[in-house]
Amino acid sequence: MGSSSTRESDWRTFVRLPPSQRRTVVVATLLLPPVTVLLKTVGYRRVKRWLGLLPVPTRAGTDDTLETARMLSGAVRVAGNRNPLPSTCLSRSLVVWLLLRRWGIKGDIRLGVAKTGRGVAAHAWVEHVGVPLTDTPDVAKRYAPFGPLSER
Repeated sequence: MGSSSTRESDWRTFVRLPPSQRRTVVVATLLLPPVTVLLKTVGYRRVKRWLGLLPVPTRAGTDDTLETARMLSGAVRVAGNRNPLPSTCLSRSLVVWLLLRRWGIKGDIRLGVAKTGRGVAAHAWVEHVGVPLTDTPDVAKRYAPFGPLSER
């Protein structure tokens, strides 16, 4: 667990966020544990299908859609870093994907693989119009991506 000065710094950072970002961090903090547990118990396809059943607003993305998408992704990263239940790249990607849908923003969950000294490593990330949100811009160079998974 982090020191009290780290927790105090996290709290100060949190309270300085605009209200919409604070709400998003709270929502992501609440979503990550059940999504993580469900992934381990029922698997990706079911969790994705269940999350896809949640209603989506009819509003379209705004002019600052990429900026909003990055804010949502950042909120999930903050929540994942401070969550008591360790989350995976796949659980964080599913939560980002869900939040994007709720904001009326298109996102694609991507999976990729890379050779390692011990075999193969898998990784998940979310892209918005081809821009990685939950990883660095070179993620597709480090992991050979499969096709987008959002439509499956």
